[in-house]
Amino acid sequence: MNFIKSINRNTGSQPVSNILPPTYYEGLRFRINLHSVDYIIRLVREDLYKGTRAIRILVDNVPRTIVKDSAGIWIFEGGTEITDVNFARAIWNSIALRYRI
Repeated sequence: MNFIKSINRNTGSQPVSNILPPTYYEGLRFRINLHSVDYIIRLVREDLYKGTRAIRILVDNVPRTIVKDSAGIWIFEGGTEITDVNFARAIWNSIALRYRI
């Protein structure tokens, strides 16, 4: 982060942390390919652990939330389509592998 601020000081532009909302987590991006379509996923919060029940994410810069239901299946909040279930599962698998949860 200090490196980014020092570069931005030299160019005169604002650092990324001043542009983004304070709840935004500047974490790793995830690229998921589902049904031959690429999606860019970015976490909105960083405090993830094995018992996490809801994850706020940006899907191609659109805020979404995936939640774990009582059966342990990840779904999009408000979504009922089967493709949403597969997509939410793919997102969770990618996050779990990256963060070793």
